Amino acid sequence: MPSDTLLAALLQEAVLALVALVAAGFAVPDSLTCCTQSVQQRDTVRFAGITLLLTGLVGGAITILTWYFANSGNGAGFVSAVLPSAVDLMENLLLLLGICLLTGVYEEAFMRVLGIEAFEQAFGQGGAASRRTIGECDARLGVSEHVVGGRPAHPAASGYAAGGSVGIPGEIEHDTVKLPIAFNPAAKRAILVSALLFALLHVGAPDVSAGQLVLLQTALKFGQALLFGVILGALYVRTRRLWPCAFIHAGFDVLYMTPNVLLTGTMPETYASGAVGDTVLLAVSVLMLSGIVLKIRKEIA
Repeated sequence: MPSDTLLAALLQEAVLALVALVAAGFAVPDSLTCCTQSVQQRDTVRFAGITLLLTGLVGGAITILTWYFANSGNGAGFVSAVLPSAVDLMENLLLLLGICLLTGVYEEAFMRVLGIEAFEQAFGQGGAASRRTIGECDARLGVSEHVVGGRPAHPAASGYAAGGSVGIPGEIEHDTVKLPIAFNPAAKRAILVSALLFALLHVGAPDVSAGQLVLLQTALKFGQALLFGVILGALYVRTRRLWPCAFIHAGFDVLYMTPNVLLTGTMPETYASGAVGDTVLLAVSVLMLSGIVLKIRKEIA
């Protein structure tokens, strides 16, 4: 919904985040716990965090450079003509931090937790709540020994079982072992469908009379959101936790949008603006996100 001010946007995102948290807590309670289950999962979170935050940082830097050169590359002129007062800067920054955090919670709870879990069920396999007894796991994997030195003796404890269909972090709780379903066919389809919906929700329908540059920007924005959704979808399937996805999403938004918001005092309505700077911003971020997807493609496959 359109918001005229940053405060209105903050209040709107607060309501959406609350609704999404309640829904996620009701549907997938485990997703709201704050820990990951294995070193492998923590490495995945670290990789996603570093690469996405770097992409957001580069995007923010491009925005600053665009504004700077629009003022003839004059530093003093840039400060006097563009930057608001220190008080306004601090107020806008605090509001933006709140908006980005709430947006990360809302969009990740809705698109990743609720979306991926629902699509996995629709495609025939559930994920987050999967818990098997060790005996059931052994029967399926054909393993007789349960634990060696306090760790599971399954041959796939550090990788995949059954042709890569089940990731086993090896965390034993009493008589059960958690088995998050990682990158099975249903999970892959769920990641893609949720990413497609995420991309569609981030692209406004351009005017049919829009110029070629606006149409190109719309396509780039769709690609950017799609790739972003695939990366965070893969992160969610690996961890089955909301918070890593929400915080990384929030961090990306802060780095990516802070320069624009601080310079204008409003949230950008669209990046399909027809401005050359926005085209560069979208193209560079799409290239960087494409590199991340290619990096994780083998793991997902």
